Amino acid sequence: MDQLKRFFKEAATYTFFDFLRRVLGFFLIPFYTRYLTPTEYGIYFLILLVTGFLAILYNLGLMVSLYRYQPREKNSFLCTITFLIPYNLILTIVLLIAAGRISQFFLHSEKFAILFQIGFLFLFFEGFLNQALALYKVERMPYYFGLLSTLRFATGLFFNILLVVVLRKGVYGILLGNLLASVVIASSIFFLVGRYLKGKFDADLLMREFSYSLPLLPALWAFFLIDYIDRFMVERFLGLSAVGIYSLAYQIGSVINLAVLGFRAAYPPFFFSLKTEELGNLGRIFQYFVLLVGFLYIVLIMALPEVFPIFIGSRFHPASSLVWMIALSFLFYGIYINFASHLYLQNRTGVVSLLALGSLAANIIGNLILIPPLGSYGAAVATIISYLLLALLAYLVTRPDYDLSLLLKVLTYIAIATLLGLFQVGLIFRLLTVLVYPILFWWLKRGEDEK
Repeated sequence: MDQLKRFFKEAATYTFFDFLRRVLGFFLIPFYTRYLTPTEYGIYFLILLVTGFLAILYNLGLMVSLYRYQPREKNSFLCTITFLIPYNLILTIVLLIAAGRISQFFLHSEKFAILFQIGFLFLFFEGFLNQALALYKVERMPYYFGLLSTLRFATGLFFNILLVVVLRKGVYGILLGNLLASVVIASSIFFLVGRYLKGKFDADLLMREFSYSLPLLPALWAFFLIDYIDRFMVERFLGLSAVGIYSLAYQIGSVINLAVLGFRAAYPPFFFSLKTEELGNLGRIFQYFVLLVGFLYIVLIMALPEVFPIFIGSRFHPASSLVWMIALSFLFYGIYINFASHLYLQNRTGVVSLLALGSLAANIIGNLILIPPLGSYGAAVATIISYLLLALLAYLVTRPDYDLSLLLKVLTYIAIATLLGLFQVGLIFRLLTVLVYPILFWWLKRGEDEK
């Protein structure tokens, strides 16, 4: 019970700081939608697509191996950083030289090369910063992680307002602001993790870390592509303006990721610390996770008609009809994380990649088939299908001893609430839908616990 309490406390801490970061991020949306055109917003997110894909190449999955080895091998962080800094420096130089060709391929012009170059410099500093922040997760120090990550985002917020709102630098200002924030925080955090850089480099340990992390690379790229390739295809089929609107819907729908990311941040250090006889705790955590994420989904869908027109510029209002599909996709992704934990415990990281690649294939095929007749709605439906398939495959492979009856009841309630939202029922009905959920499921959960 003490372990469960500590886990939920850590997950709540990560969720709180992620919520704080997203509140700051939503504060920027009105500025972005007023100072950027949908086309500029689309350019920005396509650059994020490229840099996000390359970020995996910068880390090589070693952040995941840090979760596995640092608790027992205290020089694991030293080994990864000793390798990553020179490796990332060489990679950055190569990308800076190739920026013109990359810009031509993705944005059909070399004039955006400077934007990509800023993004590549950002990746160099983020490579060290993210590994250092992961260290605080491994050491189960969520407050340090939360404070530093929030400080990083707040610094970026300051530079973004200065460069985008005051100096009117557009997409260039967003990317430059992110780079400046990363430089400032990475320089500061170097001194905070200094004590972990003492010790002896262990080449054998580094090889073991690679043997665990490298089989995960296809999965990491597949998950990233599932998240972003729909935007690339929307651009190809519908244009940059449609990408901007779809990306905004994605950003708002990712509110569900508050619980998912907080859970994901706390989960690996927790389940790697469990003894065999304690693994039954994972089933209980799964039930609480489903209840919480289901409630967040209901609140988001019911509040959207009131909140969206207030904060979002009129040019982006078509995005509101896509939000529920993106939010539902993240719910299925969270369910997958619960099932897949057993694969990480069994060192079956190669299976994780196979599942992710299967889900990616479904996503690509779905986008190719559905975007031409349905537009952006087709991309959103393809995303739902891919994450649902991922969760189903993970369950079939692992067969965890979880009680799924509560999950089915929550999904039924979500389906009803979604229909009410689509039919635009009045405010009273939406409030009742939100209020009934915790009462109903508290009663159902209590009955199951008594049995």
